Amino acid sequence: GIFSFLPQAQEEDVFAHFSTPHGLSLEGAAALFGGHYTRAENWETLRDALSQAQDREGWSLIEVPSNRDENLAWHRALWKTVAREWAASTL
Repeated sequence: GIFSFLPQAQEEDVFAHFSTPHGLSLEGAAALFGGHYTRAENWETLRDALSQAQDREGWSLIEVPSNRDENLAWHRALWKTVAREWAASTL
């Protein structure tokens, strides 16, 4: 959902081409190129996947599914907080 951060996201008729899910499995891509694949559905599986990736030979692909709208809202709120704290610290 990185394109959701761009101004073009407001143009729904055009943006739909960028936001359409592809429905492909990344597991197949990892297997095709000899990598190890993990889908991290929660914090525990993400921590495990990162630990295992660090300990194994070769490369790993860790997929972390997210909700595009929630991710965008979370980032905007975070940056608003950062800007507020930054302004308060420079006074």
